[in-house]
Amino acid sequence: MKMITVRNAFHNTECRLRVASRRLSRRQILKCRAALCLSGSDCLCGGALKERGARSIVDDDGRHYAAWLDYDKQEHPYVQLELIDEPAV
Repeated sequence: MKMITVRNAFHNTECRLRVASRRLSRRQILKCRAALCLSGSDCLCGGALKERGARSIVDDDGRHYAAWLDYDKQEHPYVQLELIDEPAV
């Protein structure tokens, strides 16, 4: 398991999540959205996790991710993390 940090530069907030895979649970999604956006569900400040800003999703090793909202076969929403870049060595 690794830790990721999700940031919202508009509200100047962040959330830390422990992830086992690149697919986040419903509970993780709700926790992150509540922590990052204090304005509620009507706010359009960010993406699938309410992230906003450059390098808004990073892990402790410096890898940068993007979050994509998708739906499973039963039409339940989930968020998938996709690796965008590795840190320079």
